[in-house]
Amino acid sequence: MRQALLNLVLNAIQALASQAGSVVVAAERAEGMVKISVADDGPGFPAEFLNQRIQAFKTGRSSGTGLGLAMVSRFARDLGGTLELSNLEPNGGCAVLVLPCGNPN
Repeated sequence: MRQALLNLVLNAIQALASQAGSVVVAAERAEGMVKISVADDGPGFPAEFLNQRIQAFKTGRSSGTGLGLAMVSRFARDLGGTLELSNLEPNGGCAVLVLPCGNPN
């Protein structure tokens, strides 16, 4: 879990490049799931990236390995969850890690 969150936060920071911006991490619990979102106000994901399935070694960054999001996606699937990527308006990207969460009682 720590590595998955670290990858999402580092991706958001790298998306900002050298420009000023913010990264927001939030969590909520609803209907037996926990949703952890990491959002930034950078340029967002390229449209072609969002239209494809997350794949290992596929990256849009010249210095990227293409393993970060693939690892987070696999982590989520192994636990019965998902990783959802989207762009924000007017700009920015958001990654939401959705995982099953047990009964609080």
